[in-house]
Amino acid sequence: MPNSTTTDTNQAWERGAAILLLLIALFSLLYFFSNATADLIRAGEARAAEIAREMLERGNFILPSLNHLVSAESLTKPPLYHWLLIIISAPLDWPNWAVRLTSILASLGMIWMTFLCGKRMFSFRAGVYSALVLSTCILFLENSSAARMDVFFSFLILASIYCFWMAIHSAPGSRWIYGFYLLSGLGVLTKGPIGILFPVLVALLLTLGNPNARGWSELRLKNGMLLFLAVVLPWYTLLYTTAPGDLGFNFLFGQLAHWWAGSSNVAAAGGKPFHYYLPHVLVGFFPWSLFLPAALVIGVRAARSEGNAATKSMLVWFLGGLILFSLGGKKAARYLLPIMAPFALIMGFYFDRIRAGFSRRHGLVIKGSALLVFLLATFLALLLTGILVENEWVVQALSKGQKKGGASTLEAVIAMLRNNPVPAMTTVTLMLLAAVMAIVGSFRNTTIMIFGLAAVIWTLVWPYSLTIKPALQQQMSPRATAEKIAGMLPPDAVLYGGGKAYQHSMRWYLERNITLERPDQLYNRVLQEPDSWVLLMEKKPLQEKLQAVEREKLQWQIEYYHVTLFPGLENKSEER
Repeated sequence: MPNSTTTDTNQAWERGAAILLLLIALFSLLYFFSNATADLIRAGEARAAEIAREMLERGNFILPSLNHLVSAESLTKPPLYHWLLIIISAPLDWPNWAVRLTSILASLGMIWMTFLCGKRMFSFRAGVYSALVLSTCILFLENSSAARMDVFFSFLILASIYCFWMAIHSAPGSRWIYGFYLLSGLGVLTKGPIGILFPVLVALLLTLGNPNARGWSELRLKNGMLLFLAVVLPWYTLLYTTAPGDLGFNFLFGQLAHWWAGSSNVAAAGGKPFHYYLPHVLVGFFPWSLFLPAALVIGVRAARSEGNAATKSMLVWFLGGLILFSLGGKKAARYLLPIMAPFALIMGFYFDRIRAGFSRRHGLVIKGSALLVFLLATFLALLLTGILVENEWVVQALSKGQKKGGASTLEAVIAMLRNNPVPAMTTVTLMLLAAVMAIVGSFRNTTIMIFGLAAVIWTLVWPYSLTIKPALQQQMSPRATAEKIAGMLPPDAVLYGGGKAYQHSMRWYLERNITLERPDQLYNRVLQEPDSWVLLMEKKPLQEKLQAVEREKLQWQIEYYHVTLFPGLENKSEER
């Protein structure tokens, strides 16, 4: 029978945990929506939004298109995410915040589902820790408000696995298992076959060797597969029967080949090396990546000695996913989002295990990690102080680290900081206090240490999203340039465009079709067809032979790429 002291301690923890969960939800809401109204400057964001808008314009909700052309470029993923963008954004006339709302809601859903998984699989405390870890991972925060399908897809995977866990641990007759089949089908409709790969793999690990799990007869495979196929087959059938040429056949196999490209010949295929994700795990999962080696050791020991099926499945989900993604030649940091939930759950399990006391080795890991975060916070404080007092060494060091052509961006950030010194110094002060809290907690209380590390991230990213990020976006957004070009174009003019720095965001804000051509075709059109409207977007300044062309040209620089518009001379002469 538990004594009164233990009961009082648990009650105090639950009250504190409720406050902590409220803080997580409040911070997440404020942070996510603070980024919602920014321009769609990433090519992938504008591309997804443009596909959705064209679906509605064409009245074809089966075949995605770009510039009203169905091709291998537009048909890369199933259309569920684009359907959601249409449902949410079209009635509101496509504002930026509505385009991002699907990802924002999915991000909040991921935090909540991570808490529920941690609570059900391990303990209430582990669930709280896991939610806090996920909500303060830099990579998660960076993508939480992006108008991409990655966060939504990750939410579907996590939710399907939660439904499976509830199904095998609930009373007979439970309908949780149907949620697993339904959500897995929606995952396939979002990003293809990988939408079923992860859920099935984790489900097998949760079932095999787990004495507390229900038998296979309770999984209702027949009815479940019928539900899964009812979700998936209609679109795939219509795709193969309506797609022009062999696009339908190449949709699956072509994408797999494209993902695999570069694994055997990185340089030739443009792929990235096997170890590409290691620094992204260190930085993108920071500060919690500092504890990852120790957490993996604790998790493996628990899986081996205790036969903990939940721990084993999270380890395989995270490590297996990391290896699988590393094998492909096509890589991007956001591809790690589907394995962020198991990472957070592994960390939650680890912190819960060591909270009551830990060995000297783990004590050194905890204290060393907290100290490293404090040193990084101190470095940022010194860097900001150097900027505010106009220390030339600091400014020169920052300039050297900038990409070619990014000097104006650096100047805008420095000017913004100097014009707002009080908020900047307040941010740094709070960040240092949070780092000190983490160090103190590493000696006395694990929960205080964890909250201190989370507070460091909060005090870092929140002011960044309100101050520095808007300054950067203003330099990077093509919106103003696109609106100027759109105002110049005659209603019936054909706009030819492209280049090595072509951005879908330019097409999004133009709200006009662009006939895409290769750079050599565009150059010939400029030289030989003076009546044509040509839009060039390149990473380097315009070639000398085009600079020397005796026709009007308008030029802009947006971040690192150069935009040049050659207006049609015939239209100009008519205006005169």
